[in-house]
Amino acid sequence: MNQEKKIIENIPKKKIIKEGDIVFGKVLNVTDKIAIIELQTTNKNQVLTPSTTAILFVSNITNEYVEKASDLIKKDDIVKVLITEKDKYGYKVTTNNDGLGVVKANCFKCKKPLNLNTTQIKCLYCKTLQPRKVGKM
Repeated sequence: MNQEKKIIENIPKKKIIKEGDIVFGKVLNVTDKIAIIELQTTNKNQVLTPSTTAILFVSNITNEYVEKASDLIKKDDIVKVLITEKDKYGYKVTTNNDGLGVVKANCFKCKKPLNLNTTQIKCLYCKTLQPRKVGKM
């Protein structure tokens, strides 16, 4: 009986994301108009349900004009986003607020970790300039 109770207690709790929540995600793909993000939870005792993907439209990245989503967000970046809407296809998110945006990234050229202290990030290894919409942890 105690072993069954232990097993049940260790089953991750479901977390339902709702509008207004701030979550982290990994960028799976970026096109000119959107970034597709796999939402993640920082709590190991929770799993996301029902859907774990979100769409970040280019117009929701920043207040400034951005021609392409890939100008400020790259595949495999870790981003901090605000959930703005849930529909039958998944979530819609924004990084258009202070503190939201890329919180972890690698150089798209040499794949080394980037230091995200400014908006115009220069890779310390290969010296490539890499603009990002930077957020805060």
